[in-house]
Amino acid sequence: MRPILTAAFFLIPTTIFAQECESVIALSKVQSVVISDKATVDQHAANFCNEYSKSSGNSSSTSFGASYKFLSASFGQSGASMEQVASRYCSAENSFKSSADAYKQYVESISPNAYDAYAQCIEMSKNNVRYNINAAGILPDEFTMSVSFSSGQANATSATLAYSAPEGITCKWDGTDEKTSSIPSGSTEILKCSRSDSSKRAYVTVVRKDEDNKPMTLSWPAYNADGVPVNQIASLETAIQAVTSTAQQLQDSVNALQTDNANLRAQLTKEIAKRKQTWVKNNEACPEGSQRLGTIGVIMLNGDYINNIGNGGKFNEGWTWTHPVLCWFQ
Repeated sequence: MRPILTAAFFLIPTTIFAQECESVIALSKVQSVVISDKATVDQHAANFCNEYSKSSGNSSSTSFGASYKFLSASFGQSGASMEQVASRYCSAENSFKSSADAYKQYVESISPNAYDAYAQCIEMSKNNVRYNINAAGILPDEFTMSVSFSSGQANATSATLAYSAPEGITCKWDGTDEKTSSIPSGSTEILKCSRSDSSKRAYVTVVRKDEDNKPMTLSWPAYNADGVPVNQIASLETAIQAVTSTAQQLQDSVNALQTDNANLRAQLTKEIAKRKQTWVKNNEACPEGSQRLGTIGVIMLNGDYINNIGNGGKFNEGWTWTHPVLCWFQ
């Protein structure tokens, strides 16, 4: 029984770490969805992929519809097709199974660049440093994160943490200007960061200096003038779609012009075919509907000569010279 109890003892904190670290995802969130835990996402992905592989999206299962709705929401307000959801959340090798990194795909969809911070947070939590970002306190130009340390070892009385950030971002530990803070065991300190330009994406890195030096880098998205986080990946995809749409419209126009040109050529060929010329004797009028182009000279073999275009006289041995009038039908 003792080994079983020991195993349970280690499983429980791991789950707690994951739940606590979900808060760091909130800072980078660009989709208006509630952040779900890994178990929930994995279950929805498993339900969806299993049913999708069997029915190609035509399943009437209630759980399939619920899982599709849940997963498609991670794509944004416009949602996504079943094919798009399957492409992101189902295994490429085995469509009956969800992808091994389904939760990573989910996190990156709603909070670009946040999954690494989530994974780093869990690793640091295992060393008794825990982070929590209050979603209600996230503003376009400011956020606050609590950092707590609770040592399980008698010789580890404090944890030393430091932050780094690019130009334009200022952070303070409990209101001080120091970049490094020593947190006593059983204590919590507040790291408050602000920035001068919220229209540009930024980041803040926190690292424990006294032990493993493992960093946790928080991605801070850009915000628009209305205070809404900008999904730069979605914006890029939209721009690509716009360019693709424009290119298709241009191609359609070219195809239409080519079709019109072919039609015009065909019509011109028909019109030319309708136009015929004829010969008349030089003392006769052109037929009705035709135009007289003038008198011409033609030399013909005596054996081929037919005297219906006017005889002009002999021309050397075996040839006859004629002077017909050329008429052209309009």
